[in-house]
This record gives sequence, structure tokens and C-alpha cells, in this order.
Amino acid sequence: MRRHPRITRCGIRGGGGGRQHRHMQPPLRPHPASLFGDTDVLTRLNLVGRGASVVQLAAAVHDGSLIRIRRGYYGRPELELPVQRAVRVGGRMSCVSELRRRGVWTLDPGDTVHLQIAPNAARLRDRDERTEPLDFVEPGCRIHWRPLERPRAADHAHAGLWDALLLAVVCLPEREALAVLDSVLHERLMSRRSLRELAQSLPADRARLVALADAGAASGIETFPRWLCLVMGLSVRTQPFVAGAGYGDLEVEGFILVEGDSHEFHDAEVTARDRRRDAVFTRAGYTVLHFRYAQIVYEPREVAETILAAILAHRGIRNSGEIVRRARRRLDAAGIS
Repeated sequence: MRRHPRITRCGIRGGGGGRQHRHMQPPLRPHPASLFGDTDVLTRLNLVGRGASVVQLAAAVHDGSLIRIRRGYYGRPELELPVQRAVRVGGRMSCVSELRRRGVWTLDPGDTVHLQIAPNAARLRDRDERTEPLDFVEPGCRIHWRPLERPRAADHAHAGLWDALLLAVVCLPEREALAVLDSVLHERLMSRRSLRELAQSLPADRARLVALADAGAASGIETFPRWLCLVMGLSVRTQPFVAGAGYGDLEVEGFILVEGDSHEFHDAEVTARDRRRDAVFTRAGYTVLHFRYAQIVYEPREVAETILAAILAHRGIRNSGEIVRRARRRLDAAGIS
């Protein structure tokens, strides 16, 4: 009688006494570095949950395909240093550091990492050495002790846009805070309705900046002169249009046109096109003023006095003397020099 093969754990045993082994291969696990996707930082629990083993994690750190940022937190070796530092200390990148990463215009050069940490956080570590405790006096990190308002929008490395913007509007000087709000609107990262909602979580002196935000300003070089004019109590209009010349940067008191040079490290060349635009603006009744980046950022009083001199000289502006006297009093009260 014919004997049927018998299934064993090792394979199939034939009826004729000969053994044919089919060894079962263990399932291949994905390399831990392939599990991040668009995420900068994952925890050990995250990685194990996505299919990696603890042994794989240790091997990946050993061969350099992963970095252990902090105990239980991992990233890929190309991860930007500011993000590593924020996580290594024990927080998330936030405020201007996070806004800059998202494409928002900021004047801050990025030398200091702004990070957000829960008020009850403990065991904070040095920004560059995960085994050393944090020295709070050491420069390079600006800690914001504040819980996340919208934790679902955050991950292990980054605060969400809402929380980052909320911190920045309070943290930055007033003109830079307004520039950030302008940029968020200009880049369509947040709607005006959302900004009005954000204002409810801001102190009163900063909440008023939300109403002044203007999506027409592409950078702080356009925002700063507008803020300066608002401090002086002057009437302003962004992006005035003149046929044949296009849009200007800022109209002041109906007749002064302020144009800013957005180049930070060198003076912009005055091109033939610029001269033609200025000629058209002049024929339209404007006095055109050009300011360099360094003037706008570092010499606000000089910019203000130049604008006021143009107001005094323009025949179309009524009560220019009183306007200028009032503006100078406001400049002095604001401490702008």
C-alpha cells in the first residue's frame, strides 16, 4: 500500500524513507533607516512598531546608518544639526527656528536654536553631548517653557505651525513679530481667520499686531518700513499700483513711495528698469525713496527722518508740519534712534 508523505516542522518526509528538507527562512526585516519616511525623529518604540528589531537598531547606530540623538530617540545621519540639538536637549524645535524651516521670513540668523519644552520636563541634556546635563548658562539654545496648545500637530522633533507662531509673536521684537505674521499670510501657511483665533491666546499688546498683518508684504524688508510708519502714526498703503510701473512696496501719506532693497550682503544695482519705474511713479505724483537692506534693518531712525523730510517737501500733503512733529514725538516715545 502506498504511503502518503507526512508533514513535519522541518519540511516534507517522503514515504520511501528519503528525507527532503525545506528550510523555512525567517522573514526579512526592513532596515531601520528606511522606516522614517518624511519624519525626522522616531523613538525606539516607533521603530520597533514599524518592524525593526532592537538588535537592528544597535547595529545601525554602530555602523553609522542611524544616530542615537537621545536615549530612545533616533534619526538619520543627515538630520540637520539644529533639529538634533533641540531633541537632544529634551524638547522640540519651535518659535523662529521652526518657522524658518517652514519657509517663513525671519531676521533671526539661526545661530540660536529655539525649542519648546513642557514646564514639568526633567533630565535635560547638553545640546551636543547626550550624556551630559544641560548647562543653562551656555549660549546656543533658547528654551521656551510652554506646553503645546496643539500637540497633534507636533512630532518628536518639531512643534506645529500654530505653537511655533504663538511663541514667535511673543518672543520677537515687535517689528519682527509683525514681519513673521505678514510672511505667514503671504506664504498662505495660515488664513486670516486662523490668525484671529491665534490672537485670542496672545497678550493684548501682541494680539493687536494680528490686525496689522498684511499678506502683501513678501519679507521683513517690506514690513519694517510699514511698521515704522505705523509707529509714527502715518497713513500707509501696501503694494500701490501705477500703470506702466507696476506695484510699489509702500505708499506713505498718499504721495511718498518707499522701495526697499532686499539684498542683505551687497548693495543692489540700480537697473535701467528701476529708473524707468521711478520715472513713471514720479509722473504719477510720487516722491520715490529707495533704502538699502542695512538701512532698513539697522538704521530705522535715519529711514524715518528721510520719510519725514519727504513729507515736508511734498506740496500735496496738507498739514505736513504737524504730521512730522507728531511723528517725531512718537519716535522718541518708542525709543527709536
